[in-house]
Amino acid sequence: MHQKTYRVLIADDHPLIRMAIRSMISEDARFHVFAEADNGEEALQIIKKDKPDIAILDIYMPLKSGLEVATYVREHLRNVKIIVVTSVLDQYLIEQLQQLKVNGIVHKGEQIMDVLACLNQVVQGKSYRSEVFQQLADHQVENVEITKATPANPLLEKLSKTEKKVVYLVGKGHTNGEIANELHNSEKTIKTHRYNICKKLGISGSNALLAFALQHKRELI
Repeated sequence: MHQKTYRVLIADDHPLIRMAIRSMISEDARFHVFAEADNGEEALQIIKKDKPDIAILDIYMPLKSGLEVATYVREHLRNVKIIVVTSVLDQYLIEQLQQLKVNGIVHKGEQIMDVLACLNQVVQGKSYRSEVFQQLADHQVENVEITKATPANPLLEKLSKTEKKVVYLVGKGHTNGEIANELHNSEKTIKTHRYNICKKLGISGSNALLAFALQHKRELI
């Protein structure tokens, strides 16, 4: 009986990490690394064009973050399975990844060896987390009642209806150009909206607005 081969993309801006992951994956003939990317934009273009079975994404990459790529993939290419590799031990990040329903989360460092175990789980339709992330998730569940009791962010009240729409579309992984088309504005206007939104919210950084949008997704619908 012919064994299915899964096409895998590895996206990480560190060549040694890509090499380590490729080396581990090569131990299992079911997985074929057909492409690599050293930035998020390149990874997204490969995913759009070649539609891999599995995309292994670093969270922090140049041009586009793994979070942005994963957001787009979940919105537009649901058949692509997503595995995130990161060294960031942050409960908020885990919550964002859970909202996106990524298939696997692997910690860099000693637990990078988990990649192959993660792949095995993912192709069986199961989810996977390295132990350290599972511990964070368990801690999150223990505090879920506190999270539910937290009131909506009053900063949202500072935003206009259009600005809220922009934030909502950012959370769906849309580019400035796509948002401009959706709202019948110029891309320059959308960039201005984003600047003003970040100023009102008191946030900064290339992925700060996306992170905010994902955190408050339900409040923006």
